[in-house]
Amino acid sequence: SAEPPKATKGPDIEPKAAEVLKQMCDYLKNLQQFSVQAEITEDVLLTSGQRIQYARGVEAFVRRPDRLRAETVGDTVSGQLVFDGKTITLMDRNNNFYTTIAAPTDIDEALEYAIQSFNLRAPLADLVYTRAYEYLTEGALSGFYVGLSKVHGVPCHHLAFRQKDIDWQIWIEDSQTPLPRKFLITDKKSQN
Repeated sequence: SAEPPKATKGPDIEPKAAEVLKQMCDYLKNLQQFSVQAEITEDVLLTSGQRIQYARGVEAFVRRPDRLRAETVGDTVSGQLVFDGKTITLMDRNNNFYTTIAAPTDIDEALEYAIQSFNLRAPLADLVYTRAYEYLTEGALSGFYVGLSKVHGVPCHHLAFRQKDIDWQIWIEDSQTPLPRKFLITDKKSQN
C-alpha cells in the first residue's frame, strides 16, 4: 500500500516574532511613501574558520507604485540604485560603474529584476516588496522573539531568524510606527 504523503513542515516561528514582523510589514505595505534607514552588519565565515564583520548603512526611499531610491555606504560597497517607473539606474562608486536598463513598471517586479540583472545582495529589499512578510519568512527555518532592546535610544522588538545559509536578526521600533531600525546578518557559508 502507498504511504500517505508526508506533511511539509513550515517554519518554526514563535507567534510573538511572527506578530511583530507582520505588523512591521503591513505598516510599510500600507504607506504610499516612506524611507527606511538600516545598519546592516554582515558576519562572514572565512575558510580559515575566522569570522570577519562588514558593515554598511542603507537608506531606501519608496513612493508607491513606481519610485524607489536606495543609497548604500559601507566597508565593501558604496552605491545608489534608482527606479523611476521606467528605468533602473545603478551606480557602483567602488568600481566607477554606472548603467541604466529598462524596467517593469511595478515596483516589486522592478526590484526583483534589478536584483537578478545586477546580481545584487539586497537584504533591505525584502522590506520594500508589498509581500514583504512572505519574502522574509519563506526561507526561514525558525524565528523567535528575543525581547525589547534599544537602538540609538529607541525601544525596539528584537527578533532572530535562521535560514539554511544565513542567520538574521531585526530590531523593529516598539511604537505606532513599527519601522525596522537595525539588521544583523550572519553568513554561515565559508568564503575565501
